Amino acid sequence: AEIHALNHRLRRAVAETHHRVKNNLQVVAAMIEMQVLDYQRKESVPLHELQRLLSHVHTLSLVHDLLTVSPRTEETGRVSTRAMVDKLLSLLQRTAGKQSVHYSAEEIALSSKQCLALALVLNELVTNALKHGKDEGEVALWVENSRVNLTVSDDGAGFPQGFDVTQHANTGLELVENLVATDLLGTVEYSNPPEGGGRVLVTFPRPREED
Repeated sequence: AEIHALNHRLRRAVAETHHRVKNNLQVVAAMIEMQVLDYQRKESVPLHELQRLLSHVHTLSLVHDLLTVSPRTEETGRVSTRAMVDKLLSLLQRTAGKQSVHYSAEEIALSSKQCLALALVLNELVTNALKHGKDEGEVALWVENSRVNLTVSDDGAGFPQGFDVTQHANTGLELVENLVATDLLGTVEYSNPPEGGGRVLVTFPRPREED
């Protein structure tokens, strides 16, 4: 009976790993397709866009590693957002040069699909914050009224007057919009707070225990 139970757990683990790898490859394929559509007329992709794509692949690898080694995932099907934020922002901080990233993150249990989408969104928004900011970026992740909230702020010039994501979005923000709408069923807001800089707010429903 014990061997049978172990075999069942092994088969389930292999199936879950296969499913996650397949999903990750589909995400990579979708990101490459977005690049092709954006630059097919020029027949070349700028180096910084390839570097952005590479950063997302590293993020996928990080989250996949987190899903693989986390015993909690095997038991509950949920993933620790705090562990993901810790690992991802530590990785981004190492490439930020003299800029610093401050963050606070509540412990929120998400599905592997949600955690992956959130990690890609966070990677893109923090990368943008470091690109357009001067000295530091700030990240906050918390739950309020059954909704998960993520803010990413920088101390740069902020969004241009009349900013419209449908008109001014680059490939990275298009990815953010698609992931938030499709995988997180949430919304994205862009603003310039009174203290200066730019801020992006992502909000989506917190999953129920039975989901």
